[in-house]
Amino acid sequence: GGIRAEADCKVTSETSSVSASTASENVRVRRGSASMSRSKDSNAIKRDRTLATRNTTTFVSLTVAAINDMNNNSVEAIDSSAAVIVTRYTADTTRPRLLAYSLNMSADALALTWDETVRVETLLATDITVQYSAYTNVPSVVLVHRLRETANRQLTDANRTYTDSTVVEVYPSSGDMNEIKRLRTLATNENNTYLTFSSALLQDMNMNQAVEIQNGNGRPVAVFYPDLVRPFLSGFHIDMNEGLLRLVFNETVDASTLNVERITLQAAALSFMGREHGLSLQSRDLYGNDSTDVSIKLDAVDLNTIKSIGGLAVQQYNTYIRLPPQLISDMTSNPVQAIPDGMARQVTSFLPDVTSPNLIGFDIDLIIGVLTVRFDEPVNGSVVDFTAITIQNAPNSTEHHQLSSACRVISAANLSMVLTLNISLPDLIVLRRSNNLSTSIDTTYMTITELSFQDTATVPQAVVPLEDGISALKATSFVHYPAPVFAQIRPVAGRATGGTLLTIDGGNFGPR
Repeated sequence: GGIRAEADCKVTSETSSVSASTASENVRVRRGSASMSRSKDSNAIKRDRTLATRNTTTFVSLTVAAINDMNNNSVEAIDSSAAVIVTRYTADTTRPRLLAYSLNMSADALALTWDETVRVETLLATDITVQYSAYTNVPSVVLVHRLRETANRQLTDANRTYTDSTVVEVYPSSGDMNEIKRLRTLATNENNTYLTFSSALLQDMNMNQAVEIQNGNGRPVAVFYPDLVRPFLSGFHIDMNEGLLRLVFNETVDASTLNVERITLQAAALSFMGREHGLSLQSRDLYGNDSTDVSIKLDAVDLNTIKSIGGLAVQQYNTYIRLPPQLISDMTSNPVQAIPDGMARQVTSFLPDVTSPNLIGFDIDLIIGVLTVRFDEPVNGSVVDFTAITIQNAPNSTEHHQLSSACRVISAANLSMVLTLNISLPDLIVLRRSNNLSTSIDTTYMTITELSFQDTATVPQAVVPLEDGISALKATSFVHYPAPVFAQIRPVAGRATGGTLLTIDGGNFGPR
């Protein structure tokens, strides 16, 4: 314990050290260290990049307590100012070998333990392969993460620098970890976690490359920590035009555990005035793949219900989501962290509805003067231009009538996808009197311009026009007084009372 090897590194002992010339730093050799090879002393010396790297950086100093002769006389001390240069220097040519490793699936950390000090900055993480057995002929997960500041390091908070060591901590990218978690037969326990790499993985302090571990001799994990951390929703995106809801989680989730009906969209962090909608089972996972992203195709009823609720999911500022733990779980059955009402999360990105509504059908009742129009999405019943609506007798009209502004909206139903309109009396008289227009369902068609109706979007989209001769829409149902018919013609005799008696059945006689 009295040897002093001068070379900027102490050899762990109270009385001896190895140093580089007369530098102030040295390594003190522990008492009883007959050999420094593969020892703490050896690794301490190797860790100092200026010590014992060649003969000119390797000197020895020692105290009188270092060793005694056969008569128990103490050795003559050698002061560090007069340290003795090495007589014979043999460089380190031994390749570093992996002793063991641990994998922490909760912390996303891989710790590699080597038999000697290695240069942390030489680590090539993309050379590491995690596989499910010692030998595999199926694609494994190759780590493809460029090291972050805090990755592959022994980090001190004081100077945030890399420290060469026998233990190297690797923090794979979230993409790497999520791919590992996605594969159900890989790294779920200590029995299906193996590691392989080439000699290019890293180097020791003398630039010797690591001893490779090849496929067929994959190294099993020494310590395995399962994933016990609950996933959380890191963001969500909604496309009101296509009816798509995309949920993004911080880690891979199990698609088979998704319960779409647990999702509630609301207008603010705290729900108010009923401005919310819980999805139905008819909305579904679009792909059904285990991933960090879950894309949900909103059912038409869900989408139109959302559109029909004023102030909900019209813009980014009034689109929030809440969800319970039962929504989904990760690949190890950890339930998602809940987002409760009052802390609902605002949408990350929002695409508004830019699709124009379509008139898909209409019914007309000329007895009570009601026109019912149906659309494929909610429309704004408070903004209707009746003068942009025309009733005509055929797809290519020979007779038509444009409604007047005296008509009005009676009601909106079925999520504002059905409007009931009152036909004004003047318009009704014209339609009833005509011999060619709206006398039956076959002579009742409608055309509209883009000014007639609009949807409920923040930037309202005008209805798709129906044009004469191109897209005129035939009535779905038609109600009218039956046309009058002669039931009987009977002559009546008599000079004063004689004549012909006509019996007419029907009620559509029009004004008298």
